[in-house]
Amino acid sequence: MAAEEEFPSECDVLVLGTGLVESIVGAACSRIGKRVIVLDRNSYYGGDWATFNFDGFRQWMEQVLVEDESAGLANSDCSSLLRDDEISVSVPTLPFPDTKDLTLNDYTQIPECPVEDDSFQSQSRSTSDGVHCDGHVSVDREPSPCVNADSTDTTQSVEGEPDEDRQRKSSARPESSEEDGHPLRRVLQAKAQKVAEFHSKSRRFNIGLCVKVLLGGGKLVKLLVDSAVSRYSEFLALNNILLVTQDRHIAKVPSSRSDVFQNNLISMLEKRHMMRFLQFCAAYDPETVEFEIANFSEYLMTAHNLSPKVIDIIVHSVIYESKDSPTAECMSKLRMLVESLGRFCNSGYLWTLYGVGELPQCFSRLNAIFGGTFILGQDFPTQMIFNQPVVHTAPEPGAEGGGGGDESLSSGDVTGVITCSNRRISCKHLVTASHYLPRSYSTSIISQHRSYLRAVLITESPLQKLDEESPVSLISIPPPSGRRFPAKVFEESAHSYSCPEGFYLVQAVLEDEDETSPPKQQFDLYLSDLFLPFNSDGTGAEKPRVLFEVYFRQKSPLIQPTELASNLHTCSGPDSDLSFSGVVEQAEEIFHRMFPGEEFLPRAPDPGDVIIGGEKAEDEPAEPHDAQPSSSLAPESGDASKEDTNPP
Repeated sequence: MAAEEEFPSECDVLVLGTGLVESIVGAACSRIGKRVIVLDRNSYYGGDWATFNFDGFRQWMEQVLVEDESAGLANSDCSSLLRDDEISVSVPTLPFPDTKDLTLNDYTQIPECPVEDDSFQSQSRSTSDGVHCDGHVSVDREPSPCVNADSTDTTQSVEGEPDEDRQRKSSARPESSEEDGHPLRRVLQAKAQKVAEFHSKSRRFNIGLCVKVLLGGGKLVKLLVDSAVSRYSEFLALNNILLVTQDRHIAKVPSSRSDVFQNNLISMLEKRHMMRFLQFCAAYDPETVEFEIANFSEYLMTAHNLSPKVIDIIVHSVIYESKDSPTAECMSKLRMLVESLGRFCNSGYLWTLYGVGELPQCFSRLNAIFGGTFILGQDFPTQMIFNQPVVHTAPEPGAEGGGGGDESLSSGDVTGVITCSNRRISCKHLVTASHYLPRSYSTSIISQHRSYLRAVLITESPLQKLDEESPVSLISIPPPSGRRFPAKVFEESAHSYSCPEGFYLVQAVLEDEDETSPPKQQFDLYLSDLFLPFNSDGTGAEKPRVLFEVYFRQKSPLIQPTELASNLHTCSGPDSDLSFSGVVEQAEEIFHRMFPGEEFLPRAPDPGDVIIGGEKAEDEPAEPHDAQPSSSLAPESGDASKEDTNPP
């Protein structure tokens, strides 16, 4: 704030965090005229949904590995800011308490000028090996000194040797030009050039903390269209839906009618059975149909006579579940997917250009347009204020999540927060991300966590060819022996605006089936034979080489209803699901709990409809409703394949 008197001291709705659910709720409240203030300890939007360039992503990794939980906590006396019937409770201090077990391998530090003798191989190994991080990341590690090949005298003579003998030996050596130097020299020079190019373009990466797709028939797409928030972002059709076969080849997934009959993975009889099943998914009524067989794979085999091969495709590459998943849950996902086919694109999937982190920013922008106030990275909350006497005692210190020690809670309402600069902000309702909850509340609201794994790889070539029309692929890797769930792998080229030309961004999601096993170890079961480290030899040259890779475990809190405070509303973070399931439902439920009877996020007026000084604005024409699908989600009639994937 420019001046102290401008700093807001009260509001109708105080939002802690800028994640997707918090941003939707904040925009909905601001849209109906409520005073909204948004605080975030981070200096960027999105929270656990954020998207970073390469340098920002490395800074995020350093934050994750901070061990001192008390860093940055303001413990000043705030008693003068409290009324007689109020108490304050400390909020957690860890910025990312739900991110664990981060492992980094960075192959982008290699010699720039390799020498022409046997030393380069050992030197290359010593400087380009990956860095395994058990709690710490070395971001600024310098490469080993490099010997200049031009300064090395390779024709040194033995003392006393006649000049004519030296000339004869020299002429007997094969001549070496700059173009035809030592093979290892050429390899290392090419790697050094690639690394230099990587660092010069690192700001053009967009790496997400979570990765998801939009379903054309999903509630989030409907909300984006109905509220006109879609005008603030850009989207493209995701039609490259692929799978890795048992012989480790990549093939197209038969998910739509045309894909089914053009696919050669299954026989003609299997195609007919699969089409009949997809038609059933589109027609059945979930309100009236009950599934007697709880195991989904058994249900497919018994009720629809599908072969094991078709069952594997549907379970692992269409809905990305396990064979023993509940039938009702799997059928609900299939129904939503079938309803999305042909909407905006053939596959039913939409991809957010520049990353998922754009979506929280879109709703935050709408919030700001209608008067919301944002304070990021400066005056973050350190205490929550509750009224009424103390009636609830917090657990002992040491529980996961950080916090203010052995404190007590009130059963009354939240009345505000105290920030790190010792300011009070009063509110009628408090909407918060789960990691801002005091420990006492988190133990009551968060009963358990759902853990999943993330991998981010930067490669110099793709697994499957990508072009301007199809710059993103979604690849499913079936579970190996002993595992239940497939890996979901997104591969992006420069035309997706997630990485620069000449590089490819691979982002993978995997269910955490063994919380005692490191994330990289679990991912290796799926990815190790598909990629090569950048410092490897020439074996398997057709495989993509990895310049940078990081693996980490993410915990998604499962929020439970609570009666501890009627005006405290907790938002969930991202999970391992492919789409944004439950996001809109949760935001709408929180909104109607605060303001029953109000319309949830009504459509914002078009710029041309805004009245300025009693007259309609002429210099800002209204956005056409038939805008390109890449920049608008307004559904169009006609062939979905004609969508322009380039933003205007």
